[in-house]
Amino acid sequence: MMSRALVAAAILLIAPEAFAKGPCKRLDHDFDAAGIQRLALEVHVGEFAVEASEGSKLQLQLEVCPRDGWMDGPETVEKAELTVLQDAGTLHLSVADDDYKEKWTLRVPPAMAIGLEMGIGEAVMKGMKGDIKAELGIGELKIEGAAADYGSVSGAVGVGDLTLRTKGGSREESRVLVSKESKWAGSGAAKIEAEVGVGEAVVRLE
Repeated sequence: MMSRALVAAAILLIAPEAFAKGPCKRLDHDFDAAGIQRLALEVHVGEFAVEASEGSKLQLQLEVCPRDGWMDGPETVEKAELTVLQDAGTLHLSVADDDYKEKWTLRVPPAMAIGLEMGIGEAVMKGMKGDIKAELGIGELKIEGAAADYGSVSGAVGVGDLTLRTKGGSREESRVLVSKESKWAGSGAAKIEAEVGVGEAVVRLE
């Protein structure tokens, strides 16, 4: 289930905000993928995209921009920093503060496991073959991959819609008032867990 901290952050940020016109800051970084089995990401507000790449590098393109009504001014974006921690085969990445609109684009080896906690925005994952666990407070989550790579999918949306499109396997669905849950079982080795508090989740396995 989604952590209480993530839900609280989403509730605090639910009011629509205009993004300030002003300079943004790039926090791009390349990592050697050797020895990294899992990527753990924390994204506050913005856009997130990850896609499979056959290279030996984990490539991150990250842009942070100021947000009106949440910062002292556009110049505060200069304080933005990428927090990087690595332990026991897991690489943890996040922006130190939640004062910014963030745009993440990642290219990673397809077998790498992905863990994402995101407050508000849009998250897209394509072509991965490893485990995926994604929790989004408010917004839209899309995951696309090959059905042959996955043995189980579980999805849940608190308020909104959940679409699970898969090839083969068996499926279970349930709906209670405005919430919806779906489960799918296949023949692959990896698993997907997708949860959205308010919004939409789409999982497509062809």
